[in-house]
Amino acid sequence: MELQTRSMSQGQTILSRLRDAVFMRRSRPPNNTRGNSLFGRFASFLPTSARQEVTPYTAVMVPPLLSGILAIVDPLSSSRWNMLVRNSDDDYEPFDTPIDYIVNDAPNPEMNGFEFKQVMLAQMLLSDEGEAYAEIVRSQDGRRVLELWPIPSYRMERRRDEQDRLYYRDHNLGRGPVDYWPDELLIFRGRNLFGDCPSSLIQLAREAIAGALATQEFGNRFFSNGANLGGFLETDQKIPADVRAEMEAAFAATYAGTREAHGVMMLPHGIKFHRSGIEPDKAQMLAVQKFFVVQIARVLRLPPHVVMELERSTNNNIAHQGIEYVHALIPHAEVAAQEVSRKLLPGRRSKCRVDLDWLKEGDAQQMAEADSRAVASGVWTMNERRKRHGLKRVKGVGDQHFMQSGMRTVEWIASAKHEPTSQEQADASGAGGNGLAGHGNQPPGEGT
Repeated sequence: MELQTRSMSQGQTILSRLRDAVFMRRSRPPNNTRGNSLFGRFASFLPTSARQEVTPYTAVMVPPLLSGILAIVDPLSSSRWNMLVRNSDDDYEPFDTPIDYIVNDAPNPEMNGFEFKQVMLAQMLLSDEGEAYAEIVRSQDGRRVLELWPIPSYRMERRRDEQDRLYYRDHNLGRGPVDYWPDELLIFRGRNLFGDCPSSLIQLAREAIAGALATQEFGNRFFSNGANLGGFLETDQKIPADVRAEMEAAFAATYAGTREAHGVMMLPHGIKFHRSGIEPDKAQMLAVQKFFVVQIARVLRLPPHVVMELERSTNNNIAHQGIEYVHALIPHAEVAAQEVSRKLLPGRRSKCRVDLDWLKEGDAQQMAEADSRAVASGVWTMNERRKRHGLKRVKGVGDQHFMQSGMRTVEWIASAKHEPTSQEQADASGAGGNGLAGHGNQPPGEGT
């Protein structure tokens, strides 16, 4: 695939500059790093109190963080990103556009829609830059979107030219640096807490992630030594430095590690072994690990049960925690939907909306009750509910709205006259002389 970029020559004439200003034609931006934010890229090299290096690659080694990231990315990638247009009734309805197929099914020849959305959302949450990028390949006239190609976030750099216009540089080692204007890229931005540049989520929470890494490393090292604590050797004799180095190497090779653990220790020259360190139960290792699970869930704004922390989850509150889970997904879905609407869809009357309704459904009994009430009250038609469950349409009556009163259609109730049914005649005769006989046969707005 050959990518075309626009270049600006050094000898640009005054006439061409005036033409660019009048017709708003932008050239390839020059090399100027003014305004570039370096916090996210270099924050991973700053020391943490736990002395752990926090990068996107080390962060995903923490199981609660990886589970939380996947709990956000996978549902949003599995959801349908609907392309809607505003109709004459000021309502949004789906419309036929190639963007729907490109985003949801085939963004480029090498990826499907799920993979593309997964890569973009994961980079938005995990990258040091706090952004995810994809190149928008358009037709020669610039009117049609043909393909979407993700670009690794670590290759991208935010820059500004001498006119303070933002652009992005792709440090591609294969074909050299390539510059893009913002409208040439699909950009999913993460949390923006400081205004100028998006904030890296893992760098904002680097201390919590470093603590989880340190706890995990302590447990791994403890069990790698056969669940034995460390210690030191003591002797009354003076041992030369070279002999001491050989003894230390031989001791480590003989007794260190799980395979050599629990063996018989032979100590020559009156050497004594003393255990040292804090036992895991006294250090409250399990309590600390549970704490970091909840801490990371707080960072990701997820209910703890989503990252499999079920200590405080019961049958009474698990449904409400599921609602909170959907609420945690909405900001990320809105970021992606607004960027797709702004960069890919034409005009202001069209928009993208991520369908999260399937995540709001309850158990079978709750769904059946909700369906019955919605159809009986005239909110939905039978076909609307059958469509959501993947069932075939019912011709004719399936597209009509019904009311609970005798399961009559809304049009029938609103009609000026209709013949009373046998049930209505029986109800009228049973009313006796209370003045209500025949009143139920009249549509609303008529009679007394």
